[in-house]
Amino acid sequence: MLPISNVARAAEVEETQGFLKAIVDTESRRILGFTALALEGGDFMAAMQTAMMGQLPFTALRGGIFGPPDTR
Repeated sequence: MLPISNVARAAEVEETQGFLKAIVDTESRRILGFTALALEGGDFMAAMQTAMMGQLPFTALRGGIFGPPDTR
């Protein structure tokens, strides 16, 4: 679980209430589930869904830098 206040973009837009939570299999390190309870939490969904569909370990996302899905 990660408080959304630890996410740079949340701090940038001053919307720091909420959290992100992933359920991870300890043996395979694959992401089994994910929820985002935060304003703009959906920005994380595409990356998490892709990792889950590809059965990637969470470590495949850990060092990545992802741009936001919208261009407001």
